[in-house]
Amino acid sequence: MLRYDITLPETPGAGYQDTCFSAMCFLNGMTYHWVDDRYYMYRVDRETASRHVRNRSSEIVELFRFIRNNLEQNGKFGDAASPYFHAAYFRRLIWFMQRVRVEHRFTLFIEAYRDFEDVWENKALLRSTKALLPGAEADQFEQFWQGRHARLYAARH
Repeated sequence: MLRYDITLPETPGAGYQDTCFSAMCFLNGMTYHWVDDRYYMYRVDRETASRHVRNRSSEIVELFRFIRNNLEQNGKFGDAASPYFHAAYFRRLIWFMQRVRVEHRFTLFIEAYRDFEDVWENKALLRSTKALLPGAEADQFEQFWQGRHARLYAARH
């Protein structure tokens, strides 16, 4: 991916590399083609695989900070890309939130909330980001913005 200067961070057990790679490709404006053949095998047999580990607390935050830094260094993080970045970040955050232990969720929520400061300070960016999210996620984003989406960081009922 030298043309787009895409690099991936080192993560324990290569966790979340697919998230980073797909977000970097999407946010760099790469063209996608749907292929019906299977070229990707998702292994679930290892105890240490990221899908089994629940004691990680901020990997998704670190990953999206890495992605943003890479985009900024390559001049790709502008007004057009910012809402897509934040929408992708939020969608992965709500997915990740359910994968970590309950005792880590509030801290993760606060840490991620700070990464959205530029959204909270710019109403046009807030509207643009929210518009990219499907119905229920747009509602969750609104509650996240208001800092009161306890369902993101509370235990499932």
